[in-house]
Amino acid sequence: MVLEINFFGTRGSRPVSGGPFDYGRDTSCVGVRESTSSKWTILDLGSGLNNFAESLDGPVEADLLLSHYHFDHLQGLPFFYPMDRVGSKVRLFAPNIGGDPLGQLFSPPFFPVSPFAFRGEISKNYIETGATIELINGGIAEAFEVAHTDTEYGYRLSFGEVTICYVPDHQEPYGEMKLREDVFEMVKGCDLLIHDAQYNAIDFQSKAHWGHSTYDFAASLAELAEVKKLVLFHHDPSRSDDEISREVKSLKETHPKLEICAAHQGEILYI
Repeated sequence: MVLEINFFGTRGSRPVSGGPFDYGRDTSCVGVRESTSSKWTILDLGSGLNNFAESLDGPVEADLLLSHYHFDHLQGLPFFYPMDRVGSKVRLFAPNIGGDPLGQLFSPPFFPVSPFAFRGEISKNYIETGATIELINGGIAEAFEVAHTDTEYGYRLSFGEVTICYVPDHQEPYGEMKLREDVFEMVKGCDLLIHDAQYNAIDFQSKAHWGHSTYDFAASLAELAEVKKLVLFHHDPSRSDDEISREVKSLKETHPKLEICAAHQGEILYI
């Protein structure tokens, strides 16, 4: 089995325009599939979800795994027009925080049309941390809670012996805070870790409590957890291509045994 990881959106907080932004303009959305399959697992539903939509020419069969309810991670959902095609089959999984937050958000006065009224076969599932999902494309997803400003789940995907961990927003420990043991255990030994790297050390001085990680923390966690490859993700909207490249170069010098890259929107990785 060869897995294909598609980076449809790589930016954090908000989309960006102008440029150049070769590392990406749209917010979080990552697609995973077996390379010969038409069935997808989609991690987060930011504005990058539209890039996934544009890659499809018919109905879609997919599981959509939402990490949390911040706008940059779900702003693509109401515009995901393949769900409005007869024959589409979509299951959406999201953290259970009580009530029906997706139903509330995508209804008047916040939004005029509910994506859950589209013509495809659509199910909405609120899950608890620790949930295990048998994915439509043959993999297994495990949800685990990640420290952030609000409830967030990371996901560990397993396809046979290949594992991918997705941790898009992660509060780096500071002060008396400690790394959650369950986060460490879930990412330990994975083949590919897609991890928040929104801040540099200077940013963190004034934004330590804003729910994100620095480049060095992401690399240190990956190295300690014996991750095979780290993909830096959720790029700050103010970060230029040159700045991201310099951070990657620096990390490769300080963590020479760790395979590191920064996610590029439109990039496809194979495992």
